[in-house]
Amino acid sequence: MTILSATCLFALCFTLMSVSSFILGGSLEKLPARFHLSGGLLGMITALAADTPEISSAITALFVKQHDIGIGIIIGSNIFNLAALLGLSALITGRIPLKRQGIIFNGATSLLVTLIAILLILKFIAPLVSVILLTILLIPYIFILTLNPDRLKQWKLQKNVRAFLAVAISSTRNTVNRRKIGIWKAFSGRWAIGISTVMIVLTSMGMVHAAVFLSDAWKVDKIIVGMFILAILTSIPNTITAIKLALYGNETAVLSESLNSNTINILFGIAVSSAILGLGSLQPETIFSIWWLLGMTIIALLLLYFKKGSSRISGAITIGLYLIFVVIICIWR
Repeated sequence: MTILSATCLFALCFTLMSVSSFILGGSLEKLPARFHLSGGLLGMITALAADTPEISSAITALFVKQHDIGIGIIIGSNIFNLAALLGLSALITGRIPLKRQGIIFNGATSLLVTLIAILLILKFIAPLVSVILLTILLIPYIFILTLNPDRLKQWKLQKNVRAFLAVAISSTRNTVNRRKIGIWKAFSGRWAIGISTVMIVLTSMGMVHAAVFLSDAWKVDKIIVGMFILAILTSIPNTITAIKLALYGNETAVLSESLNSNTINILFGIAVSSAILGLGSLQPETIFSIWWLLGMTIIALLLLYFKKGSSRISGAITIGLYLIFVVIICIWR
């Protein structure tokens, strides 16, 4: 492979991956009508679809023993998601109002998932244990998302707990209202879902192989390649979707898209892939980045909680934290 052919391969794979991601997202719009899925469950499915590029790229990197690139893609994508999906959306729209119950419910789950990822990366727990812990955490979370708030009346819970869950559930039931974003509706269908998913996986593999070759040829640090270049490029479809959701007034979807995407990234991109392919040794910068993700998630959630949503100021703070992170890693390397 030459530098020219690797560059062309990288550009072609990125283009096809982006197009396939949008087709996959558009195809999933018709799932509620076909299978009577709730908004909460569909939110997780669409988040998984949006995260397919990151997950596929990370697994490919781990498969070829580029552990810092693989883990860096996931952590870098998660940090970028907070800045782009929450911060940039707030800057563009000016205000993203959210209910505190939804922030606490989704935010607490996201923080617990990040803590499990930290335990895994620090090797306090085995990859298989992390998969089990995440499964135990996410099954009740997804189950609650799928509930109708009226069903909570049948549960023997304290009144304040039942009221909290009812608001939290109701605030997430419309998180995937994408009727106004149906650019790719003409491509929707089972064949489109299958073909676009395969295309995303194949093009992600091509991007990673080309990126590794170019990083060696151009002497670019592999942590920079994984944590910033590949992480940002694979997150672009997710970012565009979140901005459109914010512009069309589906504010809660922006929070759900960001936090659920980060959760799915960690589950499949780090925990499951590490259980299958192994985690390997990681550079200090990669370990530092997971701590930064935890701290940035806490700050972002606190800003959302006290402001009852995101404003241009909180959006600018979130983006600023990401830029500080980029500067620290670049100076470190």
